[in-house]
Amino acid sequence: MKIVTWNINGLRTFKGVLRSTLDSFNADIICVQETKTNRSTLEEDLACVPGYNSYFAFPRLLTGYSGVATYCSDNVRPFAANESLLACESDGINEMDELTDVPDPLEENAFLSQKEILNVDSEGRTLVTSFNFLDGAGQTKQLLVFNLYCPRNDPDRPERAQFKYNFNAMLEHQAVCLVKKGFHVILTGDMNISHKRIDNCDPGEDFEESPARIWLTKMLDQQNDVYFVDVFRHMHPDAKEQYTCWNSQKSARLTNFGTRIDYIICDSKLLEYFESCDIHPDVMGSDHCPVSAVLKLNLISNEKLIRKCTRNWPEFSGKQTSLSSFLVKKTSSAESAREPTAKKRSSGAAGGQATLSSFFAKKPKIAASDEPESTPVPERIEKSAKCKELNSNWKNILRGPPPAPLCSGHGELSVLRIVKKDGINKGKRFYCCARPEGRSDNKEARCSFFVWI
Repeated sequence: MKIVTWNINGLRTFKGVLRSTLDSFNADIICVQETKTNRSTLEEDLACVPGYNSYFAFPRLLTGYSGVATYCSDNVRPFAANESLLACESDGINEMDELTDVPDPLEENAFLSQKEILNVDSEGRTLVTSFNFLDGAGQTKQLLVFNLYCPRNDPDRPERAQFKYNFNAMLEHQAVCLVKKGFHVILTGDMNISHKRIDNCDPGEDFEESPARIWLTKMLDQQNDVYFVDVFRHMHPDAKEQYTCWNSQKSARLTNFGTRIDYIICDSKLLEYFESCDIHPDVMGSDHCPVSAVLKLNLISNEKLIRKCTRNWPEFSGKQTSLSSFLVKKTSSAESAREPTAKKRSSGAAGGQATLSSFFAKKPKIAASDEPESTPVPERIEKSAKCKELNSNWKNILRGPPPAPLCSGHGELSVLRIVKKDGINKGKRFYCCARPEGRSDNKEARCSFFVWI
């Protein structure tokens, strides 16, 4: 079994190439984040890809924001799917009773209010799919794959820190309870956390004090009764500069100045099935790159597609009212009712309307004047001089800004930028080095040149 996760930063950008992109991974399960679409705008060629069955979670209120989707190879059909952290219930097709025996956070999470719990699922950040596989002893095991787009810290929106905390707390609660009930769990996607300093190109002094980082460390603590494993870091404990996300506005990917915030995390008992886990920075198309893992297990495919599969949606399953039903041939009486109008139109043209040729009548020639020029020569010279002066002034105005200065680090032309962040300098312009951002000791990266205009 092969699983891939990738924050694609907009599903529509893959229109026309989505199938070839999915095929290139040669994977059984492909989890994508930041689809930035909703059900009403989702196009069929992106929802129903030949060779795959797919499942979507959308934000309830916002459009063009968030959203996750899971594409499964047609030889791997899940038994259940749910766009929620609250539960993963079977829909009755090849129903497994165990799937309904999941933790109920509305009863068990006293630290969150009911409103906070329900708000966690409002942004389309979670999609859970359920699979079966046989272990080495031939016993059927159940695997839940959480496709996640975790909230990020937004310094301009302090209320989002609480939302991020609530989301992470709910995720941990559900994952731990599910493992205790006998499920295997994979948490994969954009976690919006770089766990350790080795996972961040520029960690600050208070790096370890981040609440989200403390939370992830606790999740991965082997002293817990139930703990989880960062599979990539387990496979590559000392690998440096292994990043999955870069600032595209600063061209930081060119200098590999990034962070590792995309993960494949599993419960500790599932770790023995993993053969490899790799990052793929060579795959372009987003400000993130894919992460893949291979497990030595074979999934059992459902015989049917569950209701939440996009192929079973009415708008894509051919069960909607067809457009042809609206295109009924009109009766002869309707056609005859239009005849008088047509006759009026033709008779009106024959009436007193002007003909087209009347607009092309030859205009009488105006005889050239034999009168001498009325403007004296000196006055014309004075006007000409004023025009030249005016033209010169306009050229100075329209010449534009002076050429950009050379940066101090490389002697190359700098680039003009505008401050967009809220504050006293918002809207101000400045020059800085045109090279991509990178480490201070990287001579190929952006130098410290900076000049206000």
